[in-house]
Amino acid sequence: MSDQPDMMSNTERLAYMANRIACNLAIEGPEQAARSTAEHIVKFWESRMIARFFAALETSDMGLNDIARAAVAILREKPRVKAAIAAGR
Repeated sequence: MSDQPDMMSNTERLAYMANRIACNLAIEGPEQAARSTAEHIVKFWESRMIARFFAALETSDMGLNDIARAAVAILREKPRVKAAIAAGR
């Protein structure tokens, strides 16, 4: 994945955004930061973004940091995320 946001694909940009959100919330400690990252994604990302993000995760870890990976595990249990994933298939 490129570190330059203007040189990224849509899915790379989503991973970049998830990592940035996680990094910004890391001060909360790993567990709370993962919960806060998941909450942020549910609150601010469109369903199609979530669907694209999870579709990409089926074939790659997308370079997610530890907090973002933990947030993904939390997100998988959220009804809105489950619906977005199902709709994206």
